[in-house]
Order: sequence, then C-alpha cells, then structure tokens
Amino acid sequence: MRKRTRPEQRNLVRRPIAVAVAGSLFAALGVSAEPRDQGTIETIEVVGQRQLPGVASVKFTRSLLDTAQTIDVVPESLIDERAATTLRDVLRNVSGISMQAGEGGTPAGDQLSIRG
Repeated sequence: MRKRTRPEQRNLVRRPIAVAVAGSLFAALGVSAEPRDQGTIETIEVVGQRQLPGVASVKFTRSLLDTAQTIDVVPESLIDERAATTLRDVLRNVSGISMQAGEGGTPAGDQLSIRG
C-alpha cells in the first residue's frame, strides 16, 4: 500500500529545489563571457518636457484658457470705439450683468448686479 502525502508536504520539498535551480540559472546569467572595457563611459543625453499639475485652488491666477468658467473679455478696441469712460459704460453690453438705477430711493442705488 502506498503512503499518501498531502499537497502541503509535497510543496515543502518542491519549493526549495525550485529556488535552488532558479538561483543557479540567474547566477549563470550574471557571468559574462567577455570582460567589458572599463575605460570608456557612454554619454547619454536625455531631452524631454514635464508638465506640472494644475493648481487645484481657484484663488490662484490661471490663464483664461485654463479657467473652468465662462469669461467675457471686453477688448480695449471695443472700449475705444464706444468711447466708454466709466465701468458702467464698459459693462453695458456684457451679458449677465444688470444695471440697477438708484432712482426712486431704492436701497440698491447705482449698483451692478452679476447673474450666477
């Protein structure tokens, strides 16, 4: 009658043998047939770019293209064309800004109201 062995017992014998065989193979790969010339050093030039991650806070200055909001830019040429002299004149035709007149004694007075 044959004695049965458990898989754990078989692995206890196989693992050390596998490690010894693998170690000897790796040692054989490390031995070089031809010695290298130690006198010359190869020069490697690395050229590349690194893009820095964007700033997560909205309180830092960003370019207009990187801003995640709708922005209306009033160019200087348009201000000159309309002969605008006050902020009220410049913002008159910008969407999302309402002018509140202070006539009638309302508490709003002469204020700008920005939607959104």
